[in-house]
Amino acid sequence: MADDRDAARRDTCYVRLKDMAVHCRFRPGEHLKVGRLCERLKASSTPVRESLIRLHAEGLVTATSREGFFARVPETEEFSELYRLARTLLSDAMLGAAAAGGNARAEAAEIAVQSALLFSPPARTSAWAAIEQLTLGLSRLARNREVTRIIGNVNDRVRCIRMIACLDAGAVQGMVADTQQLADAIAAADAAGATRSLETMFDRDIRRLPDLTKELLARAHAGGIG
Repeated sequence: MADDRDAARRDTCYVRLKDMAVHCRFRPGEHLKVGRLCERLKASSTPVRESLIRLHAEGLVTATSREGFFARVPETEEFSELYRLARTLLSDAMLGAAAAGGNARAEAAEIAVQSALLFSPPARTSAWAAIEQLTLGLSRLARNREVTRIIGNVNDRVRCIRMIACLDAGAVQGMVADTQQLADAIAAADAAGATRSLETMFDRDIRRLPDLTKELLARAHAGGIG
């Protein structure tokens, strides 16, 4: 029973700290001192330290051997690398599903259609969350748990910049169009067209990353997003 309570406390601490990191609620480069976080979370030092170690392993905070843990500083190059990694993995997953045909192709079409519906008014979720659901769904087409794990981690690490991108109504309209084209291409068994739609969706934000990162930094210094 005591072990269960300890595990629950560790999980709660991790979830809360991860939420702060993912949504840039720490100032960029802020020294994440364990003592202060314990006071903020009303938690003991062990679960806080363990959570920070997990978040560092996931690329959501940084660390040095002498000074401890720090909030990430948003960088255009890092976001670009993550977007390009996701684009490559998901394109491969879709092409594999198209080649497999049958149930795999039908599953891909259902994922795309359901994601397109998430963008439709009245919106059932925010645009960035719809994109996360789409990318996670497509990752499962690879039939490789590591691909899905990587895409989940990429989603966590780019959520802040994706949320900034989704503040632009015009950009969201582009996402809606891309998702619908993706659904249509998959339904028509057009693997090349589906891949182009997916790449367009990622490339749209990649081109805007320098400006998006500046906006994110400003908002992060002001207290975070979301």
